[in-house]
Amino acid sequence: MSEWDHFKLDGLIIKDQPDSFYFMVNVNVPARFFDDERLLSEKYRVIENCMTDEFRREIETDSLQYSITANYNIVHAITNENRLWEGSFQNRNNADHFIKENVTFRPNSFVGDALEHTRLDTVVQKLSWTGLNSKWKFSRLNSIIFVFSARCLNKTHLFRSNSLILPASKYSDFEKKRSLQFRRSLENT
Repeated sequence: MSEWDHFKLDGLIIKDQPDSFYFMVNVNVPARFFDDERLLSEKYRVIENCMTDEFRREIETDSLQYSITANYNIVHAITNENRLWEGSFQNRNNADHFIKENVTFRPNSFVGDALEHTRLDTVVQKLSWTGLNSKWKFSRLNSIIFVFSARCLNKTHLFRSNSLILPASKYSDFEKKRSLQFRRSLENT
């Protein structure tokens, strides 16, 4: 299996100011889930639950945002060269790299919104700019990527012992264990 075949979560924490930090969390959803809307809904529900558990305060203050992009293959019409790509491949036109950008996360509507914006025809149209004169054509979707971000205050964001995202290297053994548990739970849903 390639790295795009795994349903996975990656997180990054950047110190922002003495009293805050910036989170960015990417969730990769493989294309193999897109043939079954019920299964895809279950995967999106796992993402929704994870974000709701981790970012309660940020959700209450409407500061948890997300964008949607994709990883896919494009092929050159003349040379048949194949490239792995993320975002729009119409870079010279300063094209948008997102399917949907800067959406405020809402727990009760996330799954429906995610299903609506990640239909294959929507992805192809948004990222490949279908109809523009280009020798590069969309070939195959590998994964949809949700990019979550929030600026969090130290005193309001509570790191619980079961947190998937931990703020310091002293938690690396625990983090590896949680990551493995999370990956297993994602694959079993």
